[in-house]
Amino acid sequence: HSAQVPGALAIAWGVLGTLRRDPDLLADAAAEADRIGLGCRPWEWSPGGPERRAAVMVTERPAPLELRCFGGFVVRVDGVVPRFDGVRPRARSLLRMLALHAGTPVHRELLVDAMWPQLDSSAGTHNLHVCVSSLRAALEPGVARGASRLLVRDGDRYSLVLPPGSVADLREFDHAVRVAEECRNRGDVEQAVASLERALDLYRGDVLPEDGPSEWVVGVRDRYRVRAAEAAALLADLHLVQARPCDAAVAAQRSIDIEPCRDASWRLLIKAYDAAQDLAAAERARRSYASVLASLGVVESTADLVRADR
Repeated sequence: HSAQVPGALAIAWGVLGTLRRDPDLLADAAAEADRIGLGCRPWEWSPGGPERRAAVMVTERPAPLELRCFGGFVVRVDGVVPRFDGVRPRARSLLRMLALHAGTPVHRELLVDAMWPQLDSSAGTHNLHVCVSSLRAALEPGVARGASRLLVRDGDRYSLVLPPGSVADLREFDHAVRVAEECRNRGDVEQAVASLERALDLYRGDVLPEDGPSEWVVGVRDRYRVRAAEAAALLADLHLVQARPCDAAVAAQRSIDIEPCRDASWRLLIKAYDAAQDLAAAERARRSYASVLASLGVVESTADLVRADR
C-alpha cells in the first residue's frame, strides 16, 4: 500500500538498505526522496545510518569474466559457468543486456525501460534491484552485500565489469576489425587477412539469438551482422589481391551466408570463381545471384544477369 502514503517507498528502501548495508537501496531511497520532494530521510537518523558505517576494504583481485554474445550467450567467471538455477528469466535478460555493453555503464532508466516498459519508474526500479541482487549472488556467491566487483553500480548507472584477464567476443571482434583496417591502410595485407580471419572466427552467428526481436538487442544484432558480412567481403577482396581466388571464394561465400542480399559479395564470389577458372561454379553463382535479385524485384529475368555478368 506504499502508493497511498507519500514517501513510504523511499523510507522502505532506506530502512531496508540500512539494515542490509546495501548502497544500491540507499542510493535509490535518496533518489526517490528527491523525486517526491521528501525533505527528511528517517533512515539516516539511526545509529546504523550510512554515514556511520565502516568502509569495506576489498583486496582480493576480482575473477576474470568470459562473455560470448555471438551465436548464443555464454558467461564464465574464472572459467566456470555460474549457476543460474534460482535466477528468473528477466534477470537473465538483464545480464545479457549488460553483457552487450560490458565494461561500459548503462543508465538505470535504459535498463528499466528495456526490461519493464509496462511499469512505472518506481516499480521498474524495484524489479531492477531484485534482479541485480540475484545476479550478483549467482556471479559472486558468498560476496557480502555492497562488495560485488563484477556487477557494479555508479550513481544511476550499472555495468558488468571486465577485470584483468577478461574476454568479451564483441570487444574482440571490434578490435580485430579495427586492426585489419589499420593494416590494410598501411599496406600490410597479410596482417589484415589474419585480423579479418580472427574476427570471422569470433562471429559464430547473430548476437543473442535467444532474445529474439527485443528492441534493446535488434539494433546491435543488425549492426554486427553487417560488419561481419563486410569483414568477410574485405577478406575475399584481399585474397584476390594476393592471387588466392579459392580462398577468396570461401570468404565471399561466408559474406553471403551472413547477408544473402549483399550485392558486392555476390559479385566478389563470381569474380573469385572466374579467377580460379572454375566455370561451373561461376555459372552457378551467377544464377543464384540472379535469383536473389529477381526475388527482390531488381531484375525481370535471371538470364539477363547471366549474360550481363559474363
